[in-house]
Amino acid sequence: MHDPRYPATRSRRLPHPPEVYRRRRIAAAAILLVLLGGIIAGVLVGVRAFAGSGAEDTSDVQASGTETSAQEKPDETASEVPKRDPDARGDDDEDLDDDLDDEEEEVKVAEGPCADSSLSVRATIDRAEYPIGDQPRFGVVVTNIGDTTCARDLGPAVQQISVRAVENDRRVWVNTDCAPTTGRDVWTLAPGDQAAFAITWSGTGSAPGCFGPRDAVDSGVYRVLAQVGEISAEPVEFAIVDPEATEPEPEAESAPSTPESGP
Repeated sequence: MHDPRYPATRSRRLPHPPEVYRRRRIAAAAILLVLLGGIIAGVLVGVRAFAGSGAEDTSDVQASGTETSAQEKPDETASEVPKRDPDARGDDDEDLDDDLDDEEEEVKVAEGPCADSSLSVRATIDRAEYPIGDQPRFGVVVTNIGDTTCARDLGPAVQQISVRAVENDRRVWVNTDCAPTTGRDVWTLAPGDQAAFAITWSGTGSAPGCFGPRDAVDSGVYRVLAQVGEISAEPVEFAIVDPEATEPEPEAESAPSTPESGP
């Protein structure tokens, strides 16, 4: 039994070997390094994400600015390519409709490609007079004047629209100078059917290969010519005027001279 007169002796814990403390310090340092590495990685990811979003916003602004500037500057070559014009109708459409409404006349079946003799080409203009710098709109109407249904390629590669000055028959502009002339557009035309195309002229001159400057043409009288393959249309005249030019004043009529009276 324990004698209360003497205090109990406590057991004394022996210290761990130095290797244990060394391993604990190494483990604690490793955990601290891992935590620090995670914090640094998180900060770097956040900075990169923020910088990336800012770059995307800047690129979007630059792209939108480029698109706006491209839209503000019209593409002349794109407008100078013939395109289908479903709203265009010729002056003789009513006569053609009357012929097609005749039930007694039988339409023959297609006999292959359209011959040149079975087609007619006509050039049209939307106005007879344009101010300098305006962009005239021309039309090309192809009509099947034969008695059979046939097919024909009427794409840009076979169409040529040109403008010449009436004075000296000077060459001014041809749609194939600066615009592409490739592409097929096969139409099947019954007797009396029409294929209509529209093209916008920039109102500037051009040279083969699109060499040289394209300046606005001067005032004067011009004619537009259309050709599809080997089929040519009759030229149509129009005028380009200078709105700022003053018209010459008519000369004042001189008063008739009166004979002098004698003494």
